[in-house]
Amino acid sequence: MTARDHSVPVSPAAAEPVEQRVLILAPTGNDARLTQRFLSDAGIHSEVVRGIAELCAGIDEGCGTLLIAEETLAADTVAPLLKTISEQPSWSDIPLVLITSGGETSQTRLRRMTTLGPVGNVTMLERPFRPVTLLSAIETALRARRKQYEVRDLLKEVQSSERQVQSVLASIADGFVAVDKEWRFTYLNAAYLKLIAPLYSSASLLLGENLWEKFPDLRGTSVEDNYRKAMANQKPVSFELLYEPISTWIEVRVYPAPDALSIYVRDITDRKQSELEVARARDEALEAARAKDDFLAALSHELRTPLNPILLIASEAANDPELPGEVREDFETIARNATLEARLIDDLLDLTRITHGKMSLDKRTIDLHTVLADALETVSPELREKKQTLNVRLASVDCPILGDPARVQQIFWNVLKNAVKFTPEGGAITVETHGEQNTSWCVVRITDSGIGMTNDELSRVFDAFSQGNHAHNGSSHRFGGLGLGLAISRMLIELHAGKISAASKGRDQGSVFTIEFPRASVDEDSGLHPPTHRTDKMRASAPPFSSGKNRRILVVEDHVATRLSLTRLLLRRGYTIVEAGTVAEALERAAEARFDLVVSDIGLPDGDGYSLMKQLREKHGLIGIALSGYGMEQDIARGRAAGFTEHLIKPVNIESLDRVLRTWAEALP
Repeated sequence: MTARDHSVPVSPAAAEPVEQRVLILAPTGNDARLTQRFLSDAGIHSEVVRGIAELCAGIDEGCGTLLIAEETLAADTVAPLLKTISEQPSWSDIPLVLITSGGETSQTRLRRMTTLGPVGNVTMLERPFRPVTLLSAIETALRARRKQYEVRDLLKEVQSSERQVQSVLASIADGFVAVDKEWRFTYLNAAYLKLIAPLYSSASLLLGENLWEKFPDLRGTSVEDNYRKAMANQKPVSFELLYEPISTWIEVRVYPAPDALSIYVRDITDRKQSELEVARARDEALEAARAKDDFLAALSHELRTPLNPILLIASEAANDPELPGEVREDFETIARNATLEARLIDDLLDLTRITHGKMSLDKRTIDLHTVLADALETVSPELREKKQTLNVRLASVDCPILGDPARVQQIFWNVLKNAVKFTPEGGAITVETHGEQNTSWCVVRITDSGIGMTNDELSRVFDAFSQGNHAHNGSSHRFGGLGLGLAISRMLIELHAGKISAASKGRDQGSVFTIEFPRASVDEDSGLHPPTHRTDKMRASAPPFSSGKNRRILVVEDHVATRLSLTRLLLRRGYTIVEAGTVAEALERAAEARFDLVVSDIGLPDGDGYSLMKQLREKHGLIGIALSGYGMEQDIARGRAAGFTEHLIKPVNIESLDRVLRTWAEALP
């Protein structure tokens, strides 16, 4: 890109004098050309400058406004720009439209400019913004600049024609007033009188009078400070204020001369009202987002809590060897469906976390085959129940990837669950992996012989809440679900820099899902990290933990059914249990006897489990296990800070509880 880039076709606006051109300083030539084309299409003449030196030269030649991206401003570029601007005539206050990215860096750069130099006529546009916003800012700046040139022309001719001067000043749309070095009014136009009409209706009431005597309420305010600063420093200043006597927001620009001030005032009440409305709308949107998060957390808690006693009792009974096999199978069915209900709740929360950018990943180098095996084990009961054939063909080498083990397993589980769900009884599912050491991707392909998909279904298969045609047009919703699993899988895969795609030859022709993760490089000394979050199904084979002899546990839970079921299960494992339903009861029980552990809900009638745990830790040195329907990342973090060593999210199966208790007991002396 050259110093004057005319690659964009010049519109008729190019005939405008240089004093009306827009000088563009952008970080890249492409950004500059796109901006120039946009302004050209709007009939505005602009020129691209290559650096700060050419920008300063363009200012000296004459321009209408500067359009600068904040990325081009640095300590070594700001100083020459400020020097050039400070050397402009006193009537000149070049408008600067500064495009910022927001945040502290932008504020620091702006503070540098306003403190070190005379740049006061700055309009900041924070990305992202609409094109019409940029166009409006440029047009406003050009209008203001034209008025400055009018004043310049006026000052050139003032000695030859004072009448012409007054005529031009009177025609300026903004209010204009001039005062001498003694602060006496020497001129004011009709627009200024119109603005202050409630106070003074005639120029004769002000001309020759002292500004501070006619407007005593301005003494000691920012108005007086700025006027005196402009006069003393001989540099333009600008500011805004709400002038209470006329209930009007006013923009003031002050241009000094050795023995006078030229002051422009503009009613900006409408603009301020718009800004307030935008700010109010933003605050309302943020409040709505917070309310939504609070609602989802409360909804999750309310939906999970009733499932907790069901899953605790059912998972315990499903592993009880003293019960008949058919009864254990019935309890297994209950536990599986309670877990599925909890998964639907998790899907809703995961979707919210990801879309709001609140999903945190614990990434490490893991073996894709190991995580895939865990996911296959979670769907094995459904495979057996539907008598489906599972064919697994794994690559001959490890497939290391950088990922969160639990979330990668969730991705595979969602796709496998769909394959099982949409494949009829007796069908087949094939899982293949490819990932040779000289390739950059680890690929998993899951093929089923199920109902397949139409082209329309394929186009929206990864959309949230999207169901296949089987769920519409009067069809029975025989497959169930919310239509979130694949949408969440796609989002999680993208968070891992991976890809997912779907293919099908049509209805009843089966489906193929291809998942790709970037292959990770593995340090031979460090090796691969096995997943730390194993599934509940894999833990089912572990024997019930029953070493609770001489251990006392304080159970704090306001949901009666959960408290009773939890108490009975812990009693069977040999623990001594004391129950409490509120914070007050828990503190009272803890003061009466010694305990080894606290198992507490978070949402309690007279407080919360966080404050309770903190008090029990500080007063009695206790540690705790949180058992709650609140499972957002911030909930777990708050629990850890309060003293909970584990956070179990309702509904909890007995295997998860046994695992946590075993870990706790092994850590005891």
